[in-house]
Amino acid sequence: SRNAISSTGTSINYAESMRASALTQSDNALSQGLTHTKHFSEQVTNTVRSLYELGKSMGHGQSSDESYGNSESSQKYQGLESFAQHVDDFAKSHNMSTDQAVRLTAQAYAKGEVTAGLSSPIPMIKASVNGTLGVHAARDNTSSASTQQALSDSERYSENHSLKDMVDLVNRASHDTSFKQHNDISDRLTSNIGNSYDKALSMRTEAVANLNEASSLRKVASYSQEHAASINTNAGQSFVNWLQAQPNHGGGRLGI
Repeated sequence: SRNAISSTGTSINYAESMRASALTQSDNALSQGLTHTKHFSEQVTNTVRSLYELGKSMGHGQSSDESYGNSESSQKYQGLESFAQHVDDFAKSHNMSTDQAVRLTAQAYAKGEVTAGLSSPIPMIKASVNGTLGVHAARDNTSSASTQQALSDSERYSENHSLKDMVDLVNRASHDTSFKQHNDISDRLTSNIGNSYDKALSMRTEAVANLNEASSLRKVASYSQEHAASINTNAGQSFVNWLQAQPNHGGGRLGI
C-alpha cells in the first residue's frame, strides 16, 4: 500500500527490488507478445496465400466484374490479379519459389501491422519483433538470394500497393452475402481469407497489448535504476506517484 511504501526503511533496496520485478514481468509480457506475433504472422501467411490463389484464379479467365457487384470492388479484385503477378515476378527475380515469395510478403505485412500498433516502444521491443519475423523469413527462404533484401523489397511493395485494402475487401466479401458468389473456388478462397484474417486480427490485438505492456515495464525498470538514490532514501513517493500513473495495457494502471 501507499503507507507501507512510505514507511519502508532505507536499508531495503527498494529500487533494485522494483527494477528486478519490472524486468521479470516485462520478459514474460515480451515472451507472450512474440508468441502472438508468430501466430499472427502464420495466419497472415494463410491470408496472403489465399489472396494469391484468388488472384491467379481470376487471371485464368474468371471475370471480377461479373463476380462482385460494384465497380469499386471489381477494381480492387482486378488488383488481386496484379498482386498474383507481382508474387510470380518477385519469386523469379529473387530466385525463390512462389510459396517463399508469398511467405516473405506475409512477413512484411505482419511486421508493418504489429509495429504500427506499438505506442512509443523502446528499441529493444521493436528489435525483438523484427528478429522474430526475420527468423521465420530466413527459415522459409532457402534460396541464395539475400533474405533481408527480399524482405525489404516486400515491405516496400506492401506499403506502396495497398495490400491491407485488398485484404480488408476480400475479408468483407467473405462475410457479406451481398457480394455475388460465382463458383466453388472463389467461395472457398474468400472463406479461407475471412477465417484466417479473423484469427490474425485476434492474434495482433493480443500481441500489441503484450508488447506495449513489456515496453512500459522496461521503462519502469529504467526509471527505478536511474532514480535509485532518491527512491531508497524515502521510498520514493514521487516514484510511486509516477508508477501509479503508468498505463497497464492489460487493463487499468500498473500501480503497486
